[in-house]
Amino acid sequence: MAQTYTAYQSAPVTQQAVVTVNAGFDRLFCNFRKAQDLTKANSSYRSTDDHCYSIQQRELVFRLKPKFERLINRPSTGNGVNDMTLKVFSSVNMFPEHTRLRNVVNKLVPTAVSAAAILRDAITFVGVAATPVDYLNQNQKDNLAVQVAGSCTIWNTGTKVIRPGQKIVWELPNVTAMVGSKRKNIQGEPLDKFLLATMPLESVYADGKQAYDFVDGLMQMHPHGTHAVGTSEEAKLLDSLMGAHDDYLRAVISMYEEVRTRVIGVALSGASPGESFDIMLCSFH
Repeated sequence: MAQTYTAYQSAPVTQQAVVTVNAGFDRLFCNFRKAQDLTKANSSYRSTDDHCYSIQQRELVFRLKPKFERLINRPSTGNGVNDMTLKVFSSVNMFPEHTRLRNVVNKLVPTAVSAAAILRDAITFVGVAATPVDYLNQNQKDNLAVQVAGSCTIWNTGTKVIRPGQKIVWELPNVTAMVGSKRKNIQGEPLDKFLLATMPLESVYADGKQAYDFVDGLMQMHPHGTHAVGTSEEAKLLDSLMGAHDDYLRAVISMYEEVRTRVIGVALSGASPGESFDIMLCSFH
């Protein structure tokens, strides 16, 4: 009789299921952005189309960080018994100019010294909208379901091709990179709606001059070798830390980790710009 072998195998882990939470549409923040003067909004994201504030299914949604809520005078007690604590939005149309955000916190930190970094520091990714909200419909309830974990299908709102297995990060929409790119308009969305971009993590850390390039951005912040001495606020910051190498390394690592905190999940399928793809929502910091 032939000898057989068996191996003890424990029960497999439970497969990750879809997790959905209830949230509220941040109408107060959208009204604030719509009502402000054009000169007070970020020059890249100015628009006059009210439809740009609506939330559609499969859009990434974000919340404004509490430290910046003084800017919009949000009531600390909410608007009523049914008011949701978690307030979300999906576009950055008419987002406040970065100097206004800087003045709210009254200080700079190494990861939030450039205009783009300050804007990124003002918001946090929440999840994917499972139900829509029409900004122009004042009679509907401003509640919506937001998926925060599990697999779902979203749009490639960036300018890079996404491939299966890549970690995906959110990024500010790069209007300059979109000009002349192969990015397609997402069906049903206003042409001037500025959705946060989905980007492969490796494209952010790419070595070379590309949009959202971490390495190129670091070189601009603190030129090395034959590069000219930097004059930007970021360069001055790192120059001041060069005498203390530990502080310099902490600043660089902090900038590196800031990118990783924006990972939203792993792509399960591929997509060109403007196409949809499947993603497993989860954090991989």
